[in-house]
Amino acid sequence: MTGLITINDNNNYGNRLQNYASYVLLSKHDKTFNIIRKYGCETKNFPYGKELFLKTIARWFVFHLKRLFPFQKAHALKTRHNNFIKFNKLMNNGEKINYKTNYHMLCKKYDKFIIGSDQVWNPTFPGNGMFINMLGFCHDSQKKYSLASSVSIENLSEKQQKEFKNFLSDFQMISCREKQGSDLIEKLINRKVTTLSDPTLVIDANHWRKISSKPKKHNSGSRYILTYFLGEKIPSYKTIVDSYQNKYGYQVINLNDINDRYYSSGPAEFLWLIDNCEILLTDSYHGAIFAYLFEKPLKIFERISDSFPMNSRLVNLAKTLNLREDVFVSNNPDDLSLNNLVCDKNTIKCEKDKFSSFLSLIYTK
Repeated sequence: MTGLITINDNNNYGNRLQNYASYVLLSKHDKTFNIIRKYGCETKNFPYGKELFLKTIARWFVFHLKRLFPFQKAHALKTRHNNFIKFNKLMNNGEKINYKTNYHMLCKKYDKFIIGSDQVWNPTFPGNGMFINMLGFCHDSQKKYSLASSVSIENLSEKQQKEFKNFLSDFQMISCREKQGSDLIEKLINRKVTTLSDPTLVIDANHWRKISSKPKKHNSGSRYILTYFLGEKIPSYKTIVDSYQNKYGYQVINLNDINDRYYSSGPAEFLWLIDNCEILLTDSYHGAIFAYLFEKPLKIFERISDSFPMNSRLVNLAKTLNLREDVFVSNNPDDLSLNNLVCDKNTIKCEKDKFSSFLSLIYTK
């Protein structure tokens, strides 16, 4: 029996979809349970636990306060949350790790623990605790694996290097989602680290279409530009979006804007909206992946964040998929060209084969 541990963010489409993809792929080999890792659960073992716990309480309070006022926004938040919870039912959930978890009993219950995918090894990501995300609670090295785990940053502090080396040295097998992460960890632990694609790329487009869902508020036949921005929204972004709207004449759906009527969409609706849009404008890693799988015109914006750089993931993705440079938004305000993506079957087959081979090795150990 396999325990899958990842970030569980019921407000992020890409996170839920990578979790689903990992679950589906592992379930082909073994009975798999998604282990829910609750934010704040590191208070027992994580050196910054107290500070993290207080931040978790504050985040919970702000989230629920937003759900109360005003009514329209509160309703959108509640509906969106419910749509995420509905989507989560596609996966079998096991234990919920919290600060009271009996790790000895947890380790006895599962034959394997697999950590990944997503930014589980990004030490700057809010709520990440390496004691859990690097399986520090499991003392049986035969049970420890990672699946396309992402470090997401290119340099680690001396303290972080020691933490990575301490927790990862006894893993049975390790794979990272980006080549930069693989190289970084290889140098630290002096072991081979495999680079794998994000699991969402390994699932066929038709499979994603089967679990997609048309938003109830959508008018059939309407043509639209879909925007999905996770980083900071700077004025130049709006200018570019407006320029695309003026040139092509389509309505604009701002998926991550709480004032947009599509904000309440869940992961299933997210898939449908990308599959049926005329253009996707995004700074999202997973948004770009699904545009590629569904062969939609795509423009990737620079991801702006105060916390840590995010663009290396997108550059790495573009290289993996052999995307042309013009898929990235140009600094030239007059350049409103579109890159009509074509999903390269040979590229996808190569990535699937690598992923499949890695999983087969895990389950023959």
